[in-house]
This record gives sequence, structure tokens and C-alpha cells, in this order.
Amino acid sequence: MGSGRVDLFQAAKAGLVLNETKANYLAANPALGGDPATLNLASLANGQCLTFCDWERTVQSTLDTTVTWTADIFAPVGMVITVTPQTFELAPGGQQTIEVAANLEGLEADGSWQFATLTLTPSDSAIPAAHFPVVVLPTNSIMPERLLELTDQKSGSRSVQIIAREISQMNLRVDGLTPGTVSSQNLSEDPTPDDPYDNLNDGTNFYITV
Repeated sequence: MGSGRVDLFQAAKAGLVLNETKANYLAANPALGGDPATLNLASLANGQCLTFCDWERTVQSTLDTTVTWTADIFAPVGMVITVTPQTFELAPGGQQTIEVAANLEGLEADGSWQFATLTLTPSDSAIPAAHFPVVVLPTNSIMPERLLELTDQKSGSRSVQIIAREISQMNLRVDGLTPGTVSSQNLSEDPTPDDPYDNLNDGTNFYITV
């Protein structure tokens, strides 16, 4: 997710930076069970926000003077975003961890992405403000798209976690395997097993379509 066009003149004067490690990038790989939302990036995103979602970011000062930063939010109606702390002071090279929380109780989970902006404004007007785009997708539930169960047992059970908003009615349908058909066949021996291709008519081929 981008943050708009790059203003190189302003970027060179940025008073805040965010640091992240290669190890954390690798650990955040969703294909390996990681969560990219945990990365210390100048953007806040969540593609499965179930009423509430939150992020943590750590910023570091690049300035040689102490500056006070104030958080401001621009968000659509129905989305409430809070920042803690809302105001903080950073000495030269100092770091500050901020907590950002989004409340989507006022939004419908209709498949539409919702956008907002977090701005950190410095007390010195000569320093450019820091902008963090916020994008979330409200959802009614969080559940796995697909379940793969490998078993050699005749019966058993498995618990599946489903996180959802209030559920007034739930319809469940179970689709599964059907009993197998037992088939008995007699296979004649190939008289020359060390050379299976000398005579393709030797032996017996039996095909099963599943």
C-alpha cells in the first residue's frame, strides 16, 4: 500500500523514521503463518478487521533538537481511530512506540475497503508532518477458507475456531467422502518380470478411475 506521491524535498527533511529487520520481514510472510500487519511500516492495514483491530509502530527521531509530536486522525463516518499516546516528545535520536486502534462498529461489512489517515504533526513547522495511511476491510467473521483433514481413522472429530460478530442464525452443511466400493480382481503374472516391455500382452492391467 503506497502513501501517495513522493516529495523528495520534504522526504529529505523527515523528522521520523521507522526501522525494521530482515528477520521480521521473513517472519511476517503470511504463507508461513506470519502477519504483515506486525511489520514496523509507515502504513496501517488489515484485510480482516472484525469490529476492532490495532497496530503498534515505533518511530525514531532523526532531528538534533527535541520536538513534540501530535497525532491527528482523518477517518470516514463510522470508523473511530485512537492513538496512544496522542502527544509525545522526542529528544534527538529518541524512540517512541505508539498504539493505534480502529473501531469499526459503525461500519457495515459489505466488502468495501475503508481508508483513513494518521498524521503526526511536529511542534516545529519547519519539519514536515509524518503521514500514515490506514486501510481496513470490515468483516463479519474470521475463519479458514479451506480445511484439509488427513486421517486413517473410521471416526473422529476436530475443533475449528470461528471468530465472528453476533450470530443470530447459522446454517451448516457437511460435504464429505462417500463409502468406497470394494472390487476384487485376479491379476496374472508376467512371465518375464525383468523385462516388462517385451510383450505388452503378458500379465494383466487393471485400471481404477477415482
